[in-house]
Amino acid sequence: MKIIFLFIVAAVAAVSCSNDILLVEVYKSDAGYGYKITENGKVLIKQNTIPSQNGNKMFCDSVDALKVGNAVKNLIQENKVPTIKQDDLYRLNIKLKC
Repeated sequence: MKIIFLFIVAAVAAVSCSNDILLVEVYKSDAGYGYKITENGKVLIKQNTIPSQNGNKMFCDSVDALKVGNAVKNLIQENKVPTIKQDDLYRLNIKLKC
């Protein structure tokens, strides 16, 4: 039991002492906007289209791309699967038609 407890404490300490920096960067293309999330300069996620949408719809503006990028960043920081669902897009008030 002590070994398991020590492992959990060590794992929590490793996560809380992490100096990794996650950044959300929005970029423009000919068809709209996308975002990428980097950690210490390494690209973790590059999202060219609006998640949970059929087809290849890009974000209409940089504000929407940033909102979704920040939501994904928060999920990563909370050690959750960085999945955005249709409900999340609605909650964030993301425009699906430009």
